[in-house]
Amino acid sequence: MSTWYYCRNGQQNGPVSLGELEGLIARGELDDSTFVWQAGMSEWVKVRRHPQLAALVSISPALPAAAACRPPPKRSMRRTLLEVIGGKHGN
Repeated sequence: MSTWYYCRNGQQNGPVSLGELEGLIARGELDDSTFVWQAGMSEWVKVRRHPQLAALVSISPALPAAAACRPPPKRSMRRTLLEVIGGKHGN
């Protein structure tokens, strides 16, 4: 059983098992920038830099393909001018 330590809010925490560490990551209590260490490592590393842990964190969820590719609706020049003249456009 491997023993891990992690740093949260400037405090060293642990020892915890790999399963406990994975649970903390899964619940969002630790993220990709959390520093972790275990015996045999020369220094603390961020979760995203550790090959065994990096796959457990998602840096950001992907947008649905349609939303990511669809351009914003075009506004007519006339409508924009009417909104500006009518005071509906913020300064």
